[in-house]
Amino acid sequence: MKADTISYHHEVYNALINVFGKYKYTGYGKYDYFDKYKNKQVLSFYQIRVDEERRTYGRSKIPDSMDFRLSPQFKFGGYAELNGNVKELDFDGFVYPAHKQDYFRTGWFAYHNRINPDSVYFSLNKPVGREGRELYTGLYVGTDSPYVYNLWTGYKKAFADAEIFSVKEGVMYYDDKANKYIYAAEGKVFDDELFGSYFALSDKTGNTYGEGKFDFGEDIKAIEIQTAGTVNFFMENGNYIFDIVMTIDFPFDEKALNLMTDEIIENSYYRKTSRNNRDAPKIAFSELIKDEKERNNVIFEIEDFVEITPTKSITKTLVLSDLKLTYDLNERLFKTSSDKLSVISIEKTKINKLIVGGLQLSKKRSGTMFALYLESEKNYYHFFKYYYGIYSVLGSNEDFNKQVASTISKYSENKYRINKATNRDLTLFLKKLNLY
Repeated sequence: MKADTISYHHEVYNALINVFGKYKYTGYGKYDYFDKYKNKQVLSFYQIRVDEERRTYGRSKIPDSMDFRLSPQFKFGGYAELNGNVKELDFDGFVYPAHKQDYFRTGWFAYHNRINPDSVYFSLNKPVGREGRELYTGLYVGTDSPYVYNLWTGYKKAFADAEIFSVKEGVMYYDDKANKYIYAAEGKVFDDELFGSYFALSDKTGNTYGEGKFDFGEDIKAIEIQTAGTVNFFMENGNYIFDIVMTIDFPFDEKALNLMTDEIIENSYYRKTSRNNRDAPKIAFSELIKDEKERNNVIFEIEDFVEITPTKSITKTLVLSDLKLTYDLNERLFKTSSDKLSVISIEKTKINKLIVGGLQLSKKRSGTMFALYLESEKNYYHFFKYYYGIYSVLGSNEDFNKQVASTISKYSENKYRINKATNRDLTLFLKKLNLY
């Protein structure tokens, strides 16, 4: 039996058809499904009939035990439906990304749509599993246990585990040339846009690569931290390498900030210019700047002049780049793996200099801790640390320290208290990052 009578999209064989009239028949039969590699799989349509619009309709049940594949990389279990005048079959059930990496927690996700065997794409929005619970794809950190792990449409190890990076909505597919599973924002897949989440899993090595926004401290009260860029995971050694831009915005005394700005500009004059014209910074600023015109202007400035002038969206207390972060399993925190970072700007003043510095971040159930060290020249530094609602500050310039001390009562009225950090705090931080 062939359907429809014009295009002959479908052919059912070994069929038993009961014909009651021109537009009335029922039956069952076999159907060959061919994927893009021309691999054949046989479906049994247990129901064939004419629907209300006089089209041939068929329905087949596909159990998990059949090991049916929409493509070699994606298993399917559920139902397949045939519509006579539509070339593609309609699949309603659950899909499993059949990668070879046991390390990744992966589950079956619900899906209902037509599938073109020559181009298998899944349009997803917060996919759910067979239990009806949301599945996660991205990078997560244990809030009670010292681990960081990847998920690919899987469940978190613990409900309270914190999200560092994720893809919640977009298109999932398999890139044959790169041998990678990809789940990314639609604009990334079809329009080569810079902004939007992107996550790729190498089926050969188990390595992953991600682009987008990261959550390293969005829960800190009265201090706004935003981060974006790229992350690589290497299966061979279990290392994560983040290459990010970070904006930090918090209430701070204008005079103290001006003293810090002037000192950094003066002492970093002969330092190298920030390495802005790379993929990671361009991806990061595309993510952090929502206005399209403003975003395009910043990317144009990066590509033509390397330096970045603060715009409305990135006029913050501090904008940092060239931050290479790794995860320290023993310390249970993220920290810089290099002794250099870039100060892009301080409020409306552009800096764009690569200086000595370091950063620590930890995300726990009790909250986020971060510490930052900036050294524009030997013996000229500024140190910031936030933990449990206390914001500690220390500089090499006594005028800066005195100005901060004079504003303690003023800024302690915010959702955190500000005080002077101790030399011991600074020494411990420098030792942990092997800066000195």
